[in-house]
Amino acid sequence: KQGFAKTKINELGMIAPTIIPLTPFFSDGYLYHKTKYGGAVMPAMGYAATAEERWNIVNYIRELEKRE
Repeated sequence: KQGFAKTKINELGMIAPTIIPLTPFFSDGYLYHKTKYGGAVMPAMGYAATAEERWNIVNYIRELEKRE
C-alpha cells in the first residue's frame, strides 16, 4: 500500500497504527530516546542513525503533526 513501509509485518496485512495523533503528548527527548533505544514493539535503531539523523526524525514527526 502507498504510504506504508515495505516491512514483513505490513506485507502480512498487520498494519501498525499511526502514532502521529499521540506524538504531541510526547516530549522531543522521549521521541529521540525511542528512535535510539526502541520500545515494546519497535526495535532499537540507534546503530543505524547518527544523533543528528535522530533529531531530524523528531523534527519530521513534529512537521507531520502540523498536517493532522
